[in-house]
Parts: sequence; C-alpha cells; structure tokens
Amino acid sequence: MQYDFWKSYNNITCKETPYISETADCGVGVAGDKVEVIYPSSRYLERKYTVHRFYSNDEIPWNYYNYTLADGKGHDCNPEEAWLGWNYVRQFQRLADGTTVVEEVTDINAE
Repeated sequence: MQYDFWKSYNNITCKETPYISETADCGVGVAGDKVEVIYPSSRYLERKYTVHRFYSNDEIPWNYYNYTLADGKGHDCNPEEAWLGWNYVRQFQRLADGTTVVEEVTDINAE
C-alpha cells in the first residue's frame, strides 16, 4: 500500500501485484516500466543492482519512483549504493515556490 501511495501521489499507474503463488520474473511483484541491471563495482563482480523505474503519466513522463534490488551482497553498506542513490536523487530540485525541476540523468555513469 505504501508503494502504491507514492506512485499515485506522483501520477504513476499502480499495477496489480501478482499473487505469491504466481511466478514473478522481476522479484519485486510488480516490474517497473523500465528495468535496468547495473554492475557498478569492478571489485565485486558478483554484485548487481536491478533497478525498476516507474514513470509518471504526465505529458513528459518523469521517473519519480524507483525500486532497486541488490543481488549478490549481504546486509552491509557499500560505496556503490550511495553512488546509485545520488545518481537518482540529483536529478530533482525543489524551487522556492514549491515546484520541482527535473533533469533526468540518462547516463548513470555521468559525473
């Protein structure tokens, strides 16, 4: 319900979650509109991050919601996780009047 709240808040279509008995290829119940697999660490090649990106229904569809699965790692924190988070958050800017400016990052490796 929490995921659907934020999707609805950001004008993103809430897809029906499959039942547990059904096989879900995406591993998160509901696959994103775009799915990207990232291997950010040359040191830990077994680690991969599967990013499910959900886009708004606005005239210009914005990626206001992501769900990321960290495969092949334990419950420790790694520098690449901060890097992945920053590459998503840095595209948003809140102006003094409350509006949001979005510059979508198309190259996740861009500095």
